[in-house]
Amino acid sequence: MFNLRLFKEENSVNKMPTVYDVYHDECKEDGCWHCFLFVPIEKKELLNNLICQARENLNYYSKIHYSRISKKAKSNHKKVLFVKSLNTISTFSIQQQKYDGDIYLGNNKPLKAKSESQINAKLAIFRDKGNHKDMYENMGASKKFETTFRMGLKGANHFLFDEEIIVRNIFHDYSSSTPFNEEYNEDNILKRLINESHDNIKFDDSVKIDTIAKDQLKADIDDHNILQLVDVVVGSIRTRLLNQTDFPARFEVAYPYTDLLEKEIENSARMENSRFYKAYKLTNAKIIDDEWTFENMKIEKQNEDQFKLID
Repeated sequence: MFNLRLFKEENSVNKMPTVYDVYHDECKEDGCWHCFLFVPIEKKELLNNLICQARENLNYYSKIHYSRISKKAKSNHKKVLFVKSLNTISTFSIQQQKYDGDIYLGNNKPLKAKSESQINAKLAIFRDKGNHKDMYENMGASKKFETTFRMGLKGANHFLFDEEIIVRNIFHDYSSSTPFNEEYNEDNILKRLINESHDNIKFDDSVKIDTIAKDQLKADIDDHNILQLVDVVVGSIRTRLLNQTDFPARFEVAYPYTDLLEKEIENSARMENSRFYKAYKLTNAKIIDDEWTFENMKIEKQNEDQFKLID
């Protein structure tokens, strides 16, 4: 039987700063979206084991790209069920307080995930609603990307972490049609991030941005699996935020994010008792009169009875 209890609870006495690897994906549908998943390096094995267990149970070993789930996709297709599994894995992974939960891993019976096995990942999405079109005309595409990338990651760092942390690596996937390594100055991005971050956000001496082409992603490499998870996360949240019911299968399997989008994250007193306190930050940004404005992504409370979850 698959065992989630792979790691002992940590002793909080003299606790060292948590070291994170950051996984980033970008999409350009109804804005420019930057999605960041912060994964503690000592929990990467546990997170990847969950993804691999879902692949094994569903016999699905192909690359997954959320955008390839079409409007006509059937809810019982292995690709759709794998996305459903990834969404339950990701929402479990960002819990910050002890809370037992169910994870769908492709079995008939959901896995009862114990709180002592929580992953304590953190999630941030930064969406430029203007899709870079409102930014300065003299800025090239690469500079606009660098600017919104830094804004998203810095905002995530400052909101999600009060304690000292260390960022070890930043993994980013990109389309092979874009010569990422030629257009983007990764050293410049890192230098600006390091100089502009708060004192509690540290970067490992060997920190780097590791760029991986989407068509090179594989199912048997840990970091590639987590990048594919991030691809599904940002697509699913976009589906729910924009109420894209014309993609029925996508809309159904994105259900776990409804709870996050309904929460009043700005109400810190109410959120402090939530298992998702300081777990995620979802931000809409737009330039109005040459000034950036920011708001939390939010949807109105939904009637759960109107949605059918996949059995």
